[in-house]
Amino acid sequence: MDVFSLLIRIGLPGYIAAAGILFYIFVITFRPITLLSANIFEKKLFSKERLFLLMSWSYLWQTAFWTSVFFSMVILTGVPKWTADMNISSLVSTIAVFFGELLFLLIVLVNNKVDSRFLNFFETDWGRRILAVTFVICLSIFYFAFNGLIVGSIQGENQVDKLTAILVLSFVFSLPIPAIMKPVSKLIEWSKEKHILIKEEPEQESHYNTPTSEESYDNGDWYVLHAINKELILLGNKPNPKLCTETKIIKIEELCDKKMFIE
Repeated sequence: MDVFSLLIRIGLPGYIAAAGILFYIFVITFRPITLLSANIFEKKLFSKERLFLLMSWSYLWQTAFWTSVFFSMVILTGVPKWTADMNISSLVSTIAVFFGELLFLLIVLVNNKVDSRFLNFFETDWGRRILAVTFVICLSIFYFAFNGLIVGSIQGENQVDKLTAILVLSFVFSLPIPAIMKPVSKLIEWSKEKHILIKEEPEQESHYNTPTSEESYDNGDWYVLHAINKELILLGNKPNPKLCTETKIIKIEELCDKKMFIE
């Protein structure tokens, strides 16, 4: 008897058993714990494919976190009756979205350091915190009303199927949250992007030997971008590969003799 048949005999629905098996295979194949627990230097040694997997896993975990937070708020409050009313729930959600969009626009403007007297208040630490907290409140109200509507609208005799449908819908509609919260995180400096910088000391040149542009550039600072394969790694003069005007490829083993800094 295979594992799939065993799970069905235990009493789990077929689609839940299949999802569990697929999840197990995915974890064994891609090792998400190794990806998520990697430090900054280990991440820079990842290929583009592994970096994509890392970002995907991180995004999904953040989505699951926000889903559990907003869903728990609805359950702990006993699913208020007004959330199951389409008209009231839609009205509350619309108001929350309206003010949330205005606050989100302010967050983007403050992050981009737009010069305006009105935005000067939000340049302070307290101003940034008030703006971020107010936005999160609007976001919470919207998802509170939305999740309550989902719970109150889905009908069914099978409680397992009903709970599964509620969780899946709540998770799917929570997918935009990590992207929405990224500017908020930047606003309050909740998380900062880190880079590995290699500082090379310039070689002393005599008065009679003028270094070429290539030689002088080799004595500059380089950012570790990402691994090309198991042996080569890409360096650039900017932390963002898209902004680099100069790049070079070296062997990974050459990094052993380099002094590196976290920026």
